Amino acid sequence: MPVSLVRTSDVLAKPEPFTSPLTDYLRLLILLIPTIAAILARPGFITQDGPAHVYNAEILRQTLTPFHGAQAFPLTAFDTRLEPLPNWAGHATLIGLLSVLPARAADQAMIVLTLIGPAALCIWLARTVRGGSLPWPMVILCALLGLNWLWLLGFYSFLLGSMAFLLTVGCWWRLRDQPGPRLGLLVGLLMIVGYFCHPISLTLTVLALGVLCLSSTGKGWLTRALWTVIGFTPLIPLGLTYRRLMGAGGELAPTWAGFSKGFGLASVAERLLWIEPITLGRRTALPFASSESRLNGLAAPALWLGLGLLFYCWKRQCRSPRPWFLASAALLGLAFLAPDSMGPTHGHYLTQRVVWLGLMLLVPALATVGGNGGPSPRSLRLPTACLGIALVVQTAFVWDYARESNRLFDAYTKALPAVGQKQRLAGLFLDLRGRFRANPLVHLDCWLGVGTQNVVWSNYEAAYYYFPVRVRPGPDTPPIREFEAISIMDAPKDAPERLARWTTLLDTYHPAIDRLVLWGHNPELERATEKEYTRTLNGTFLQVWARRNPHKNGDEP
Repeated sequence: MPVSLVRTSDVLAKPEPFTSPLTDYLRLLILLIPTIAAILARPGFITQDGPAHVYNAEILRQTLTPFHGAQAFPLTAFDTRLEPLPNWAGHATLIGLLSVLPARAADQAMIVLTLIGPAALCIWLARTVRGGSLPWPMVILCALLGLNWLWLLGFYSFLLGSMAFLLTVGCWWRLRDQPGPRLGLLVGLLMIVGYFCHPISLTLTVLALGVLCLSSTGKGWLTRALWTVIGFTPLIPLGLTYRRLMGAGGELAPTWAGFSKGFGLASVAERLLWIEPITLGRRTALPFASSESRLNGLAAPALWLGLGLLFYCWKRQCRSPRPWFLASAALLGLAFLAPDSMGPTHGHYLTQRVVWLGLMLLVPALATVGGNGGPSPRSLRLPTACLGIALVVQTAFVWDYARESNRLFDAYTKALPAVGQKQRLAGLFLDLRGRFRANPLVHLDCWLGVGTQNVVWSNYEAAYYYFPVRVRPGPDTPPIREFEAISIMDAPKDAPERLARWTTLLDTYHPAIDRLVLWGHNPELERATEKEYTRTLNGTFLQVWARRNPHKNGDEP
């Protein structure tokens, strides 16, 4: 075994040299400054889901502001639900930021917060378990975990939920030897906070605490377990509430990805590549390079991260008790076996979230790896180099993504005069190909509704029960999820069905759609669009179409 587990009492660790508690956080900030610079240097740096989150936060803010709400045109199409829903944390944070910052600055602040927050709390947790400063490889690992694919997808509420996850397990660890009402109360309060962040991070918090509690030794084990369970009691009413909400999403239909080749070694490799949550670019791509090759996978940050951890752990002892390794292993094992989705209306990317939080729990376990006095500086050179390479490549991908995102955002903002204000619009993407695992195009049309009072029918959030903004049902309301479904049907074999669905959508719902915003060109789809719309902007990639005879149905806003 590369790492042997021994009890704390079996190893007389030399005292840690004195370092300021801020040292590790300053190291982290230095490592992340290039990424923060990429975010701030490009005004069009957006995450994949960020435009939709900002648009819906603006709708919620209009609802909560009576004067503006009475005049808010989006509220004619969308309803808001002030219920105890998960995913409120991201929207509430954005509402607060929008009250003091312009929309772009608010979104950038959210991007930076969800980058630094989980990484910094991961360092705090590792320091809590280790009892001192961290070696450089662990600080680099925390920075690398902050720069993850889920962050670039813009899963704001889940990322805030990861912060609640780390805070909860860290506070529990600090109080584990002093079980009592304070432990139960603190766990209970953090359970409530975690619920309003995200159900997946909350569920994994309960699982991690369960493993930590059952595997921790020492006096007062039963009392500790009892007060931990008491801390879970707020989950009873909240769980019943969420179960009722889930009914609106229909039956559960679990699906698994990555097993297309059966269940042999090839499928295991396929599964591992699928659930990996770190790498930002496609594995065949390199930053700032147009050509693709399978050999480029040798530069994948996840590969170098794995090598760095292997070299860090090799032939070392662990001075910590086993709970953190067990909790991490529980989550990582669960991710391999768990479904990737509970159904098309119940959310996606479950396994990647589980893996990422499992890697977070691995940091405090690895932070205690080493012999007496910790690992020697010489033995840290190789893991530091490997993890450093992963971070450099990951940062380069962020800068490349920033350039591409800024180009796309600039094209859409320049189309605003052609789109207008207080219009009902929908977006379609005729070409979604990209070199990144996150795609800034997917929900970029929602930004055309920010600050314009436009209704964006392709606002995907309004189609799901776990978001606080919902579309108002009606016979003339376009099916929101159909726009994205048609957009992703870009394979040649899907062309006939794509054309048929687009034609049916426009024939049925064109009276409720004043503007169409299309990215890319497709002669067949454009001919179908010409039946009811006139092209008012024909750019290299972006098109804007206006509905003919807008007053004939008396439905012009």
